[in-house]
Amino acid sequence: MDAIKSMAMAFCGAAVAAGVVSMLLPNGKMEKVMRMLLGFFLIAAVLSPVMGADEINWSLPASASADGEAAASALSQTVADQELQVVKDTLSGQITGMLEGLGIFGAEVVLDMDIDEAGRISIRQTEVYLPAGTGKDPQAVQVSLRDSLGIEAEVYGDGEIK
Repeated sequence: MDAIKSMAMAFCGAAVAAGVVSMLLPNGKMEKVMRMLLGFFLIAAVLSPVMGADEINWSLPASASADGEAAASALSQTVADQELQVVKDTLSGQITGMLEGLGIFGAEVVLDMDIDEAGRISIRQTEVYLPAGTGKDPQAVQVSLRDSLGIEAEVYGDGEIK
């Protein structure tokens, strides 16, 4: 008796859904195809209780859920690392461009940055190593970086050890 009841409920629900969809169908070439698909849908709705489709377990195993969380955490960390690298590359490029504007080519820029729990990127330390033979005063370069880019940097001149 329950099988007949569930089959009737499935058919009624499918018929109502098919009726609503058929009202929304476009006229023309696609109408016949859509009517055929609705027919298959109604047949599947009638046969699913008989075939035991109600007994299908659609839940994921617990291990899949844990694996998904680990993968999501790893993906989140990868994205954060990539964001940090993009910011480092951009800031390094800005500093290098400003130095080239001062006539200093080949300077090495070292940035120490991190991302906090709130997702904010902070600069812990910025170091600029001027190449040998530039003849530029490290203090003057430091002031230029602060004034033009707002960056407090340690600037090391010709031959200073890293």
